[in-house]
Parts: sequence; C-alpha cells; structure tokens
Amino acid sequence: MRRAADPFERGPAFSCLPTGSKEFEVLIPPPAVTASTLLFLELGLGAVCRDLLARKAACAGLLLPVVAPDTEIEICPLREADSMLIVAAEDADVGVASAGVICTLRGLPDDWREAHADVQWLAQPLREALAQRPLQSQY
Repeated sequence: MRRAADPFERGPAFSCLPTGSKEFEVLIPPPAVTASTLLFLELGLGAVCRDLLARKAACAGLLLPVVAPDTEIEICPLREADSMLIVAAEDADVGVASAGVICTLRGLPDDWREAHADVQWLAQPLREALAQRPLQSQY
C-alpha cells in the first residue's frame, strides 16, 4: 500500500515470497504488459503464475493501475488510472486465501475498500498458482 500511495514510486508491481525466503521479491513489469486488461491477461498473468510456480511461492500480490467506473475494473497505464488495485493471495497449507482492495488516487493512502468479488479474474489464477493442487471452491 505504501508503494501505491507514494507518487514517486507509484506504478504496477508484482511481489512474492519464494519458499525458504524471508524477504519479498518485488518485480516491475514492462509498461506494455499493463497497458490494458487484455494485454495483462495475454502477456502478464500467465508469466506471473509461471513465476510463482517456479519459485514455489507461498504468497503473492499484484499492484495495478486501473480505471474503476461503476461497472468493471479495467487495467490501464498509470497516466490514465483513477485508482490503484491490490490483489493478493496466500497458501496456508490448509487452504488458499485471497483478497482484493481498491483505492482512488485521490483517496490514497487511507481510503482502501474491498473489491474481492470484482477481481476474481485475477485472484483465482493467483490462488491456483500458489496452491499447486486442485482447489475446492471459487473463493
């Protein structure tokens, strides 16, 4: 949330905690990957999930610039964003949990609100990649 709130650091990021590590790794995706929801789904999400599998990560998170009208949340370039979205997931061995929160740029750093139901298209692939096993429920 600090990265989203700081105007000098704000931008898309992916972080994960690889198995055996005590520190999160933060990766910055190329701008083309987060230029739109379609490009992120085609280029970015698969790469993120493959990376989680390779690192045998226990938890992961995405920070993405978005446009959030009253209907659907859309990934966009930072210069076009009106909000920042965080989607995170964790494998606790007994189950995999995820959460999604969103905040308008004007509301940073304090006005985060729950958006989990609206971002299942991002949360579910993260949960599946972390679990490395079949999951019983959607969320």
